[in-house]
Amino acid sequence: MRALAAFAAALAFATLGSCITTTTGHFKPEVSAEQAASDYSHLALAYLDANDVALARKYAQTALQFDSQAADSLGVLALIAQREGDAEVAKAYFEKALRAAPAAASIRNNYAALLFETESFDDAFDELLRVVADTSYAGRAAAYENLGVVALRLNRLDDAKQAFNKASQLDSARYSDE
Repeated sequence: MRALAAFAAALAFATLGSCITTTTGHFKPEVSAEQAASDYSHLALAYLDANDVALARKYAQTALQFDSQAADSLGVLALIAQREGDAEVAKAYFEKALRAAPAAASIRNNYAALLFETESFDDAFDELLRVVADTSYAGRAAAYENLGVVALRLNRLDDAKQAFNKASQLDSARYSDE
């Protein structure tokens, strides 16, 4: 019986020993600079959404080390500068981001908000016209609403009415009486 127990114990140790794997060196998957910039940009956006400005800034700057034209990270730095009350720095970052990604409707919409905030209403109106022209932009209804507000500031009442009607049409649940 003792021999059987010893055999079972030896078998168990042999089985456990065969499960141990050792490696030498480190496995590091190759990641392109473009992918790294994209990943860090997404982190920066997530931290900004969570109101952690320090980490948002850190990861946006890290993304820019991989790609100096990473539009999302430039947009994050613009939003940080805007939040910190530095409109000129924000404007410079937004413009650089839009040169890198002219079709980025979300960045253009945020830029329009800065222009509105700094009372550059004509420029905000023009930027919002470009935003609402992008039919794939998820925030299009809100952009139309913003366009209406800017049109009111410019005393362009017909444009305001059209923009508010379009916002209502695109997001009827938001504007219903229910």
